[in-house]
Amino acid sequence: DDQLLARAMLCVASAHLMCLEPDSTSKAIEEGLPVAERAGDKSAEGHFLLVSARLNEYNGPQHHGQAKEAANKALKLFTDQSDEQGESAAKALLKRLTPKTVGSRPTITGGANYYTGGDDDEMEEYWEEEVYWEEGGGGGGGAIVQAEPYKGPTVAEVSATVSDVALSLIGVESLD
Repeated sequence: DDQLLARAMLCVASAHLMCLEPDSTSKAIEEGLPVAERAGDKSAEGHFLLVSARLNEYNGPQHHGQAKEAANKALKLFTDQSDEQGESAAKALLKRLTPKTVGSRPTITGGANYYTGGDDDEMEEYWEEEVYWEEGGGGGGGAIVQAEPYKGPTVAEVSATVSDVALSLIGVESLD
């Protein structure tokens, strides 16, 4: 069954791309896309084109034109099928490939919003707490500031917490 073979080849192509094996990815796409076309599986065709676009993106800026072309073809196939997830993935890829102004590229890559195409305002930020102490004399200015190493809870604090949790699990106030 060609449709099943096309889906299997799509999985192979995606796996090779995730393992950063461009030659194997390209070969799987070259073998699988015609099978998907022959089977009439438009969804698989769109996903093969999307994997191809991502491969071209991975291969560098000189291949971004090919990546945009493949992503636009995939977007059209997904739109024709009302595949919202496919459309979203293709649009996110096109957003990464299309600079907002001439000569600008995203400066931060690899974050959740980079791959989903989301707004940076939606991303939550988490900061580790750092404890600073000053070395040197007072009088302001010129003092060296270094982060103090994190010491964590004491043995007594951990023991008390574990005891409290254990007692609450068995439903008693104390073991006395």
